[in-house]
Amino acid sequence: MKIAVVHDWLEKKAGAEKVLEEILKIYPKADLFVIVDHMNKEDRKFLSNIKIKTSLVQFFPFSKNHFRKYLFFFPLVVKLFNLKKYDLIISSSHSFAKNINKSSNQIHICYCHTPSRYAHLMTNDYLDNYKINNFIIRFLLKIFLFAFSRYDINQNKNVDFFISNSKFIKQRIKNIYNKNSNVIYPPINIKKYKFKSKKQKYFLTSSRLVPYKKIDLMIKAFNEMPELKLIVCGDGPEFSYYKKIAKKNITLKGWVTDSKLKDYLANANGFIFAALEDFGIIPVEALASGTPVIALNAGGTKETIFTKSINNSCGVLFKKQTKKNIIESIKHFNRRRNLFKSHNCQLRSKKFSSENFKKKLLKFINLKVQNYF
Repeated sequence: MKIAVVHDWLEKKAGAEKVLEEILKIYPKADLFVIVDHMNKEDRKFLSNIKIKTSLVQFFPFSKNHFRKYLFFFPLVVKLFNLKKYDLIISSSHSFAKNINKSSNQIHICYCHTPSRYAHLMTNDYLDNYKINNFIIRFLLKIFLFAFSRYDINQNKNVDFFISNSKFIKQRIKNIYNKNSNVIYPPINIKKYKFKSKKQKYFLTSSRLVPYKKIDLMIKAFNEMPELKLIVCGDGPEFSYYKKIAKKNITLKGWVTDSKLKDYLANANGFIFAALEDFGIIPVEALASGTPVIALNAGGTKETIFTKSINNSCGVLFKKQTKKNIIESIKHFNRRRNLFKSHNCQLRSKKFSSENFKKKLLKFINLKVQNYF
Protein backbone atom coordinates (compact mmCIF):
# COMPACT_ATOMS: atom_id res chain seq x y z
CA MET A 1 0.00 0.00 0.00
CA LYS A 2 0.97 3.59 -0.52
CA ILE A 3 0.76 5.38 2.81
CA ALA A 4 0.57 9.07 3.73
CA VAL A 5 0.93 10.40 7.27
CA VAL A 6 -0.54 13.88 7.90
CA HIS A 7 0.57 15.83 10.98
CA ASP A 8 -0.45 19.37 11.95
CA TRP A 9 3.02 20.98 12.02
CA LEU A 10 6.61 20.37 13.06
CA GLU A 11 7.97 22.89 15.54
CA LYS A 12 9.04 21.29 18.82
CA LYS A 13 9.23 17.64 19.77
CA ALA A 14 6.33 17.50 22.19
CA GLY A 15 3.94 14.63 22.97
CA ALA A 16 2.24 14.64 19.55
CA GLU A 17 5.61 14.46 17.80
CA LYS A 18 6.66 11.50 19.95
CA VAL A 19 3.53 9.71 18.73
CA LEU A 20 4.40 10.72 15.16
CA GLU A 21 7.89 9.28 15.61
CA GLU A 22 6.49 5.86 16.53
CA ILE A 23 4.01 5.92 13.62
CA LEU A 24 6.89 6.60 11.24
CA LYS A 25 8.87 3.73 12.75
CA ILE A 26 5.98 1.43 11.82
CA TYR A 27 5.69 2.96 8.33
CA PRO A 28 9.19 4.26 7.46
CA LYS A 29 8.37 4.52 3.74
CA ALA A 30 5.31 6.70 4.27
CA ASP A 31 5.28 10.27 2.96
CA LEU A 32 4.75 12.91 5.64
CA PHE A 33 2.53 15.96 5.06
CA VAL A 34 2.66 18.96 7.43
CA ILE A 35 1.47 22.55 7.29
CA VAL A 36 4.98 23.79 8.18
CA ASP A 37 8.29 22.21 9.14
CA HIS A 38 10.36 24.43 11.41
CA MET A 39 11.71 21.78 13.78
CA ASN A 40 15.28 22.28 14.99
CA LYS A 41 18.16 20.01 14.06
CA GLU A 42 18.37 18.30 17.45
CA ASP A 43 14.67 17.35 17.63
CA ARG A 44 14.27 16.24 14.00
CA LYS A 45 16.68 13.30 14.02
CA PHE A 46 13.74 10.89 13.72
CA LEU A 47 12.81 12.55 10.41
CA SER A 48 16.17 12.05 8.70
CA ASN A 49 14.95 9.45 6.18
CA ILE A 50 11.36 10.67 5.82
CA LYS A 51 10.05 12.43 2.72
CA ILE A 52 8.32 15.59 4.00
CA LYS A 53 5.86 17.71 2.04
CA THR A 54 4.86 21.10 3.43
CA SER A 55 2.07 23.51 2.57
CA LEU A 56 2.38 26.99 1.07
CA VAL A 57 2.48 28.45 4.60
CA GLN A 58 6.06 27.18 4.83
CA PHE A 59 7.09 29.90 2.37
CA PHE A 60 5.05 32.79 3.75
CA PRO A 61 7.00 35.77 5.18
CA PHE A 62 8.20 35.25 8.78
CA SER A 63 6.71 31.75 8.79
CA LYS A 64 9.51 30.29 10.89
CA ASN A 65 8.69 32.27 14.02
CA HIS A 66 5.12 33.38 13.34
CA PHE A 67 3.39 30.65 11.34
CA ARG A 68 0.43 30.60 13.77
CA LYS A 69 -0.49 34.08 12.60
CA TYR A 70 -1.50 32.46 9.29
CA LEU A 71 -4.13 30.39 11.10
CA PHE A 72 -6.84 31.53 8.66
CA PHE A 73 -5.08 29.65 5.84
CA PHE A 74 -4.68 26.32 7.66
CA PRO A 75 -8.04 24.71 6.72
CA LEU A 76 -7.45 25.58 3.05
CA VAL A 77 -3.84 24.39 2.76
CA VAL A 78 -4.68 21.04 4.39
CA LYS A 79 -7.37 20.57 1.76
CA LEU A 80 -4.78 21.27 -0.94
CA PHE A 81 -2.55 18.35 0.08
CA ASN A 82 -2.44 16.01 -2.92
CA LEU A 83 -3.23 12.63 -1.38
CA LYS A 84 -4.87 10.96 -4.38
CA LYS A 85 -2.19 8.31 -4.94
CA TYR A 86 -2.31 6.93 -1.37
CA ASP A 87 -4.33 3.94 -0.21
CA LEU A 88 -4.00 4.57 3.53
CA ILE A 89 -3.98 8.01 5.17
CA ILE A 90 -3.02 8.25 8.84
CA SER A 91 -3.52 11.64 10.45
CA SER A 92 -1.90 12.61 13.73
CA SER A 93 -4.08 15.51 14.70
CA HIS A 94 -4.81 17.98 17.47
CA SER A 95 -6.29 20.54 15.10
CA PHE A 96 -6.30 20.66 11.27
CA ALA A 97 -4.53 17.53 9.99
CA LYS A 98 -7.61 15.30 10.01
CA ASN A 99 -9.56 17.69 7.77
CA ILE A 100 -7.97 16.38 4.56
CA ASN A 101 -9.86 15.37 1.44
CA LYS A 102 -10.17 11.66 0.65
CA SER A 103 -11.99 9.53 -1.88
CA SER A 104 -14.12 6.43 -1.36
CA ASN A 105 -11.27 4.09 -2.33
CA GLN A 106 -9.00 5.43 0.43
CA ILE A 107 -9.06 4.71 4.17
CA HIS A 108 -8.38 7.50 6.67
CA ILE A 109 -7.48 6.61 10.26
CA CYS A 110 -7.06 9.52 12.66
CA TYR A 111 -4.96 9.31 15.81
CA CYS A 112 -6.66 12.16 17.65
CA HIS A 113 -4.67 13.84 20.42
CA THR A 114 -7.74 15.99 21.08
CA PRO A 115 -10.47 17.76 19.13
CA SER A 116 -9.18 21.29 18.53
CA ARG A 117 -9.10 22.87 21.97
CA TYR A 118 -8.94 26.47 20.77
CA ALA A 119 -12.00 25.92 18.56
CA HIS A 120 -14.20 23.70 20.72
CA LEU A 121 -13.15 24.14 24.35
CA MET A 122 -10.65 26.84 25.33
CA THR A 123 -10.98 29.70 22.85
CA ASN A 124 -10.61 32.53 25.38
CA ASP A 125 -7.71 30.78 27.14
CA TYR A 126 -5.76 30.50 23.89
CA LEU A 127 -6.42 34.11 22.93
CA ASP A 128 -5.15 35.12 26.37
CA ASN A 129 -2.09 32.86 26.06
CA TYR A 130 -1.00 34.59 22.87
CA LYS A 131 -1.64 38.05 24.33
CA ILE A 132 -4.28 38.97 21.77
CA ASN A 133 -5.76 42.07 23.36
CA ASN A 134 -6.70 44.05 20.26
CA PHE A 135 -10.51 44.02 20.27
CA ILE A 136 -10.96 43.81 16.48
CA ILE A 137 -8.39 41.01 16.00
CA ARG A 138 -9.78 39.13 18.98
CA PHE A 139 -13.33 39.44 17.61
CA LEU A 140 -12.28 38.25 14.13
CA LEU A 141 -10.38 35.28 15.60
CA LYS A 142 -13.40 34.29 17.69
CA ILE A 143 -15.58 34.34 14.57
CA PHE A 144 -13.01 32.29 12.68
CA LEU A 145 -12.62 29.72 15.47
CA PHE A 146 -16.38 29.37 15.85
CA ALA A 147 -16.71 28.85 12.08
CA PHE A 148 -13.82 26.38 12.16
CA SER A 149 -15.45 24.41 15.00
CA ARG A 150 -18.55 23.89 12.80
CA TYR A 151 -16.36 23.09 9.79
CA ASP A 152 -14.24 20.68 11.85
CA ILE A 153 -17.32 18.75 12.98
CA ASN A 154 -18.63 18.56 9.41
CA GLN A 155 -15.30 17.39 8.00
CA ASN A 156 -15.28 14.28 10.16
CA LYS A 157 -17.09 12.48 7.38
CA ASN A 158 -13.59 12.11 5.93
CA VAL A 159 -12.38 10.16 8.99
CA ASP A 160 -13.19 6.47 8.70
CA PHE A 161 -11.87 5.46 12.14
CA PHE A 162 -10.78 7.44 15.18
CA ILE A 163 -8.12 6.43 17.69
CA SER A 164 -8.15 8.44 20.94
CA ASN A 165 -5.11 8.90 23.16
CA SER A 166 -7.04 8.36 26.42
CA LYS A 167 -10.48 7.54 27.77
CA PHE A 168 -10.80 11.25 28.52
CA ILE A 169 -10.36 12.10 24.83
CA LYS A 170 -12.55 9.17 23.78
CA GLN A 171 -15.43 10.88 25.62
CA ARG A 172 -14.50 14.27 24.16
CA ILE A 173 -14.58 12.83 20.61
CA LYS A 174 -17.98 11.33 21.34
CA ASN A 175 -19.32 14.60 22.77
CA ILE A 176 -18.02 16.86 19.99
CA TYR A 177 -17.96 14.65 16.88
CA ASN A 178 -20.52 12.02 17.92
CA LYS A 179 -18.03 9.35 16.83
CA ASN A 180 -16.76 6.26 18.60
CA SER A 181 -13.02 5.68 18.98
CA ASN A 182 -10.55 3.11 20.23
CA VAL A 183 -8.11 4.11 22.98
CA ILE A 184 -4.40 3.54 22.31
CA TYR A 185 -2.25 5.37 24.84
CA PRO A 186 0.71 7.43 23.55
CA PRO A 187 4.15 5.83 23.77
CA ILE A 188 7.29 6.50 25.72
CA ASN A 189 10.63 4.85 25.06
CA ILE A 190 11.27 3.60 28.59
CA LYS A 191 14.85 2.57 27.80
CA LYS A 192 15.81 6.20 27.15
CA TYR A 193 14.98 7.34 30.69
CA LYS A 194 17.48 7.31 33.53
CA PHE A 195 16.11 5.20 36.37
CA LYS A 196 17.15 6.13 39.91
CA SER A 197 15.73 4.96 43.21
CA LYS A 198 17.88 7.31 45.33
CA LYS A 199 16.35 10.78 45.01
CA GLN A 200 17.39 14.34 45.78
CA LYS A 201 15.34 16.74 47.89
CA TYR A 202 13.59 18.76 45.21
CA PHE A 203 10.24 18.61 43.43
CA LEU A 204 10.04 19.10 39.67
CA THR A 205 7.54 20.33 37.13
CA SER A 206 8.04 20.83 33.41
CA SER A 207 5.80 22.20 30.67
CA ARG A 208 5.26 25.09 28.33
CA LEU A 209 4.72 28.16 30.51
CA VAL A 210 1.18 29.12 29.53
CA PRO A 211 -1.73 29.80 31.90
CA TYR A 212 -3.71 26.57 31.47
CA LYS A 213 -0.74 24.51 32.70
CA LYS A 214 -1.30 26.13 36.16
CA ILE A 215 2.40 26.56 36.93
CA ASP A 216 1.47 29.72 38.84
CA LEU A 217 -0.53 27.63 41.34
CA MET A 218 2.50 25.42 42.00
CA ILE A 219 4.74 28.45 42.49
CA LYS A 220 2.26 30.04 44.89
CA ALA A 221 1.94 26.76 46.79
CA PHE A 222 5.72 26.44 47.22
CA ASN A 223 5.94 30.11 48.18
CA GLU A 224 4.04 29.03 51.31
CA MET A 225 6.35 26.04 51.90
CA PRO A 226 9.82 27.67 51.94
CA GLU A 227 11.37 24.53 53.39
CA LEU A 228 10.66 22.67 50.12
CA LYS A 229 12.45 23.20 46.82
CA LEU A 230 10.76 23.36 43.39
CA ILE A 231 12.50 23.32 39.99
CA VAL A 232 10.48 24.50 36.98
CA CYS A 233 11.67 23.49 33.49
CA GLY A 234 10.15 25.05 30.41
CA ASP A 235 9.72 28.32 28.57
CA GLY A 236 6.79 30.34 27.33
CA PRO A 237 5.00 33.68 27.48
CA GLU A 238 4.51 33.54 31.26
CA PHE A 239 8.20 33.01 32.12
CA SER A 240 8.87 36.61 33.26
CA TYR A 241 5.73 36.71 35.40
CA TYR A 242 6.50 33.37 37.06
CA LYS A 243 10.08 34.47 37.71
CA LYS A 244 8.77 37.61 39.37
CA ILE A 245 6.39 35.85 41.78
CA ALA A 246 8.69 32.93 42.69
CA LYS A 247 10.51 33.02 46.04
CA LYS A 248 14.05 31.79 46.69
CA ASN A 249 13.10 28.11 47.11
CA ILE A 250 11.82 28.03 43.49
CA THR A 251 14.17 27.88 40.49
CA LEU A 252 12.98 28.53 36.93
CA LYS A 253 15.41 26.88 34.52
CA GLY A 254 13.75 27.96 31.27
CA TRP A 255 14.07 25.61 28.32
CA VAL A 256 16.42 22.67 28.99
CA THR A 257 17.80 20.00 26.68
CA ASP A 258 16.16 16.59 26.52
CA SER A 259 19.19 15.05 28.23
CA LYS A 260 19.12 17.58 31.09
CA LEU A 261 15.40 17.09 31.59
CA LYS A 262 15.96 13.34 31.92
CA ASP A 263 18.50 14.08 34.68
CA TYR A 264 16.01 16.27 36.53
CA LEU A 265 13.27 13.62 36.18
CA ALA A 266 15.52 10.85 37.49
CA ASN A 267 16.73 12.79 40.55
CA ALA A 268 13.49 14.50 41.61
CA ASN A 269 11.82 13.47 44.85
CA GLY A 270 8.47 13.93 43.13
CA PHE A 271 7.01 15.33 39.90
CA ILE A 272 4.07 17.77 40.09
CA PHE A 273 1.51 18.23 37.31
CA ALA A 274 -1.57 20.45 37.71
CA ALA A 275 -2.86 20.78 34.14
CA LEU A 276 -6.05 19.27 32.79
CA GLU A 277 -4.37 17.37 29.96
CA ASP A 278 -5.58 15.12 27.17
CA PHE A 279 -3.04 12.50 28.20
CA GLY A 280 -0.01 14.20 29.75
CA ILE A 281 3.06 12.33 28.60
CA ILE A 282 5.62 13.87 30.95
CA PRO A 283 4.12 12.41 34.17
CA VAL A 284 4.56 8.98 32.56
CA GLU A 285 8.16 9.90 31.71
CA ALA A 286 8.62 10.72 35.41
CA LEU A 287 7.30 7.26 36.31
CA ALA A 288 9.75 5.68 33.86
CA SER A 289 12.50 7.51 35.76
CA GLY A 290 11.33 5.96 39.02
CA THR A 291 9.83 9.24 40.23
CA PRO A 292 6.36 9.31 41.82
CA VAL A 293 3.84 11.92 40.66
CA ILE A 294 1.49 14.41 42.30
CA ALA A 295 -1.19 15.28 39.73
CA LEU A 296 -4.73 16.43 39.05
CA ASN A 297 -7.36 13.72 39.39
CA ALA A 298 -8.86 14.51 35.98
CA GLY A 299 -8.01 14.19 32.31
CA GLY A 300 -5.24 11.88 31.22
CA THR A 301 -3.36 11.82 34.54
CA LYS A 302 -6.36 10.25 36.22
CA GLU A 303 -5.74 7.23 33.98
CA THR A 304 -1.96 7.06 34.15
CA ILE A 305 -1.08 7.54 37.84
CA PHE A 306 -1.97 4.34 39.66
CA THR A 307 -3.12 4.97 43.24
CA LYS A 308 -5.78 2.35 44.01
CA SER A 309 -3.42 -0.07 45.72
CA ILE A 310 -1.14 1.27 48.46
CA ASN A 311 1.38 -1.46 47.70
CA ASN A 312 1.67 -0.40 44.06
CA SER A 313 1.02 3.32 44.46
CA CYS A 314 2.87 5.70 42.16
CA GLY A 315 1.76 9.01 43.61
CA VAL A 316 -1.04 11.24 44.83
CA LEU A 317 -3.97 12.77 42.92
CA PHE A 318 -5.65 16.01 44.02
CA LYS A 319 -9.24 17.00 43.24
CA LYS A 320 -9.12 20.66 42.21
CA GLN A 321 -6.73 23.10 40.54
CA THR A 322 -6.25 25.24 43.62
CA LYS A 323 -3.24 26.31 45.68
CA LYS A 324 -4.84 24.75 48.77
CA ASN A 325 -5.31 21.37 47.06
CA ILE A 326 -1.71 21.35 45.84
CA ILE A 327 -0.33 22.17 49.29
CA GLU A 328 -2.44 19.47 50.94
CA SER A 329 -1.43 16.87 48.35
CA ILE A 330 2.29 17.65 48.77
CA LYS A 331 2.01 17.30 52.55
CA HIS A 332 0.10 14.05 52.12
CA PHE A 333 2.75 12.86 49.65
CA ASN A 334 5.56 13.65 52.10
CA ARG A 335 3.84 11.75 54.91
CA ARG A 336 3.55 8.64 52.70
CA ARG A 337 6.78 9.07 50.74
CA ASN A 338 8.23 5.71 51.82
CA LEU A 339 5.26 3.93 50.17
CA PHE A 340 6.09 5.23 46.69
CA LYS A 341 8.65 2.76 45.40
CA SER A 342 10.68 3.69 42.33
CA HIS A 343 10.39 0.14 41.02
CA ASN A 344 6.58 0.32 41.08
CA CYS A 345 6.66 3.66 39.24
CA GLN A 346 8.79 2.21 36.46
CA LEU A 347 6.63 -0.91 36.31
CA ARG A 348 3.53 1.25 35.86
CA SER A 349 5.18 3.18 33.01
CA LYS A 350 5.67 -0.01 31.00
CA LYS A 351 1.96 -0.03 30.20
CA PHE A 352 2.74 2.99 28.00
CA SER A 353 5.85 1.60 26.31
CA SER A 354 6.70 2.14 22.65
CA GLU A 355 6.44 -1.60 22.10
CA ASN A 356 2.86 -1.72 23.40
CA PHE A 357 1.91 1.29 21.32
CA LYS A 358 3.31 -0.10 18.08
CA LYS A 359 1.78 -3.52 18.63
CA LYS A 360 -1.70 -2.12 19.34
CA LEU A 361 -1.61 0.47 16.57
CA LEU A 362 -0.42 -1.99 13.93
CA LYS A 363 -3.05 -4.54 14.97
CA PHE A 364 -5.80 -1.90 14.80
CA ILE A 365 -4.75 -0.53 11.41
CA ASN A 366 -4.24 -3.96 9.84
CA LEU A 367 -7.68 -5.10 10.98
CA LYS A 368 -9.42 -1.98 9.62
CA VAL A 369 -7.55 -2.12 6.31
CA GLN A 370 -8.36 -5.80 5.80
CA ASN A 371 -12.04 -5.21 6.44
CA TYR A 372 -12.19 -2.02 4.39
CA PHE A 373 -10.75 -3.13 1.06
